[in-house]
Amino acid sequence: MKRPLGIALVGCSGIATYYAQKIQKLPGVALVAMHSRCQERAEAFAAEHGIASVYSDLQTLCADPGVDALVIVNEPSRHMEAALAGVQAGKHLLIEKPLAHSVAAAEPLLQAADGKELSISVISPYRFNPLLQEMKNALSQMDREAPITALLTLRWARGAEYYAKGDGWRASQGAVLMNQGIHWLDTLNWFFGPPLEVQAQSAASRPFVRCADSSHALIHYAQGVTAMVAATTHLQRSQPDRFTILHSGGELDYQSLLGPRSAGSFRTRLGRWLLGQPRWGRTLPDSMTLQLEDFISAMGEKRPPRVTLADGMRALKLAEEVSQLTASH
Repeated sequence: MKRPLGIALVGCSGIATYYAQKIQKLPGVALVAMHSRCQERAEAFAAEHGIASVYSDLQTLCADPGVDALVIVNEPSRHMEAALAGVQAGKHLLIEKPLAHSVAAAEPLLQAADGKELSISVISPYRFNPLLQEMKNALSQMDREAPITALLTLRWARGAEYYAKGDGWRASQGAVLMNQGIHWLDTLNWFFGPPLEVQAQSAASRPFVRCADSSHALIHYAQGVTAMVAATTHLQRSQPDRFTILHSGGELDYQSLLGPRSAGSFRTRLGRWLLGQPRWGRTLPDSMTLQLEDFISAMGEKRPPRVTLADGMRALKLAEEVSQLTASH
């Protein structure tokens, strides 16, 4: 009888619990190992989630023959240490966003993975969101000779307590479009292809933040597409992200798709066309579960996952470019 694919979780931060619960619900896989630099934390996490093996050394973890893949969910500056150890040991990789804390830090992984028959993916669940898939499908039916403007707004509330969590990495490496907004930047790349030109202004607007907590960018793509991005974490209360595509033939608004399915939700023929042809029920499928399932399938089928290492690198490059500080408090 074929054994389940063995998954090891690297990192036991708050999001690790979320991943453990998701993985343990998937058929054909087993969460067999846990890694943390702190042995005591790893043992406590493993006991809580019924994980058999605990490691504080990456090389020992990667030598475990029962581990087929690493799911890396520690802080971004430590992603590459685990990823490189995994690639060298022939392990498949699923890496939490962002791929790394910088493009320079991620480049050795691209070199190490080149030519290896491994499934390596970066978390980007928006690509599995059926509403965004419908928007992308509608784009393919638009007249691409006409200009397109994409509007993206992120309005988050993140205060001093948030930036001080853990060892404080968010204050120096957690720029709003690197941490909160990189899924949306990946969505722009997915919709429109590689950026041609980027103009951005970013600021660290509060004394406890040393990276961009406010960014404004114009991102130019091929075929006359311009994305206008405004993102901040200094609000008192978070608001829903807004993503809208403007075209002479109609307006596609993501937030409207999330709302009631009525003719009034879209005020254009493209919007009405979308709402008239839903391919799902009122409850959307869980995009993270869909990405995990795709990653597991990719391992078994020996194929690239739907979100590739190159996709993660392109999103990281764009996030790094728009997050360069042009002003500070």
